[in-house]
Amino acid sequence: MGIVKKQGIPTAIFTYVGVVIAFVNGAILFPKTVGASIFGFTQWVMAVLAISTLFGDFSTSKLIVKYLPYFRESKKRHNGFVIMLLVLTTLGVIVTLLLGYFFKANVITWFSNDESVEVVRSNYRLVFIGIVFFVYNTFLTAYCKALFRTRVPTFFNELFGKLFNTILLISFFFGLIGINQFLWAYVLKFGLQLISLLFYIKWLEGPFPSLTFEIPKLGKRLKKEMAQFGGTVFLSGSSSVLTNKIDILMISSFIGFEQTGVYAILLYMTITMTIPYKSLISIMAPLVSDAWKFRDMSTLKNLYVKSSLNASAISFLIFLLLAINSTFILNFLGPAYVGYDWVLYYLCAGTMVYCLCGSNGLILNYSPYFKYDIIIKLSLVALTIGTNYLLIPKYGIKGAAMATALSVSLNNLLISVLIYFKSGIQPLTYRTLGLFALFGLGFLVNYFIPNMSNAWVNAIVRSAVVSVVFIGILYKANLSSDINEMIEKGLIRMRLKK
Repeated sequence: MGIVKKQGIPTAIFTYVGVVIAFVNGAILFPKTVGASIFGFTQWVMAVLAISTLFGDFSTSKLIVKYLPYFRESKKRHNGFVIMLLVLTTLGVIVTLLLGYFFKANVITWFSNDESVEVVRSNYRLVFIGIVFFVYNTFLTAYCKALFRTRVPTFFNELFGKLFNTILLISFFFGLIGINQFLWAYVLKFGLQLISLLFYIKWLEGPFPSLTFEIPKLGKRLKKEMAQFGGTVFLSGSSSVLTNKIDILMISSFIGFEQTGVYAILLYMTITMTIPYKSLISIMAPLVSDAWKFRDMSTLKNLYVKSSLNASAISFLIFLLLAINSTFILNFLGPAYVGYDWVLYYLCAGTMVYCLCGSNGLILNYSPYFKYDIIIKLSLVALTIGTNYLLIPKYGIKGAAMATALSVSLNNLLISVLIYFKSGIQPLTYRTLGLFALFGLGFLVNYFIPNMSNAWVNAIVRSAVVSVVFIGILYKANLSSDINEMIEKGLIRMRLKK
């Protein structure tokens, strides 16, 4: 457990601080410096890089984590296993780059907005550079994970990259760099991350990845197992990435980068609703795995219910605060964002359903029915593409938000229904109804708060009053024992309770 604690605690800290910095960058600095259009282009680039990495690494980043223990031997450079995967990765990068080169004209014709076409045409080479850095960076990060060294890669990927973006935005704001320098530096930072990881691995294991071209001995059974595992994680990973990125790609194509930027910034806000949920899931994984191992359905149901209640309570409060302050927030961001309240509402609603369903995905993945996960994810990709294709041309980014909310909700409800019929457990209780009642009460309280002339004072007072009422009743009604325990510990530390 020593290495888990030593690596896990800094990893968690870097991740959470990185989330905060990313939120500040996306929700405040980008709109106030480079604007929605450039932010939209950077999000399109990130979506393209994420999808390209799926094809570029041939699942090697997953294979190295799962199968390096079979070959791990530092003195023998892991018996050539790492270099074999690195060669496969290089082949994947070459294939991806060639596809990007030959289909450049097709990619550009996807865009209906003339301004977007010009931005892509003049900066297309950045995508090629980004793919190389991004794919190898993903591979090296996975290599470090396989060596039980997650702290440093997480620092560079989650913290360094976000801080670098902050420095770039501030530099642009003060006129130290222009827009071209900003975009180049934005992509080249992945190169800095890659070089840093290379030096770190060299420090860990000597020259990387070891210049031995020994072909690892793979038995027929192991080859088949690795091929099946690689294919499975490719399908699963492709489904997840496409589901998460297709809205960005399709908004960029149908409407343009400015609207992509507006949508992405509102999406950043709703991500704050899922931070507690993701923290819970990372902690619950081994508990869920053990519960399935011993078929302990009582423990599994308890984990399922608690994950739903805890995640929902916090997400409901954040949704409430975003909703009652939406006009203020959008006015603060600037004229380009005004009038998109319902985009925020739809995205929040989809996220709320996601949190209500608790650890359903985790329970399914560790269950004997895990194969259904791929079928559901592939269906979700088709649904996401179809709804975005139908709704974006008609309703713009509001249509994209509607499509996202619908896809996320149906996906999670389908998983929950499957778990219920297969295992007889579901996450909702009478306390869930209490959360909905509390959610509605929050809007009622907000309605009776008089408007104040100063927008900042108005937002602060409303947020404070609604938060106190929500948290106070949540605590008194004991809707979540875990949250009550956290509140009581806080009160004791502040010496407000013995």
